[in-house]
Amino acid sequence: VYFCGPLLAALKIRQTRPLVVSPDCSESDIYFMLCRVMALSDRAGVLRRRVGKFMSLFRSLLPDLYQHFDDEELDPTEWAVSWLQHLLAHELQLDCLMRLWDAYFAQDGGFEIHPYVCLAILDKCKEDLEELEHSELHTYVLCLPLLDMNEILVNADNFKHIAEALI
Repeated sequence: VYFCGPLLAALKIRQTRPLVVSPDCSESDIYFMLCRVMALSDRAGVLRRRVGKFMSLFRSLLPDLYQHFDDEELDPTEWAVSWLQHLLAHELQLDCLMRLWDAYFAQDGGFEIHPYVCLAILDKCKEDLEELEHSELHTYVLCLPLLDMNEILVNADNFKHIAEALI
């Protein structure tokens, strides 16, 4: 599973990045962090519903970009499933991923904002994405550029509030 790698990398570099995993982090702390993440990678039916809800939000909140993905025939199962199931562990660069996961673990219900983080990433990369054709688009969403995760998290919170107002 992709999200175990970054967690282990965080543990190996804890002396240089004490905010990611503190030096006094015990094995039980690591175990409970992994349990919390593993609870998210649940049954396929739940994942299908999450992808469906995400695509509905994508269509509603970023209609032009959604239409571009549709025009280029980029199937959501080619990228959105990985984004949602593995919490962007495969797609983001390690520094970005660590900052994102730090935010998730720092608050109760931190993972609930994840679909909105995905939308914020799409919004941030919108201009680049709209210029790409199918194969380039596919490659881009599976290997994201370096992003300012603080900005992404703020925009994700904004998307969450917008979505709540629409309901």
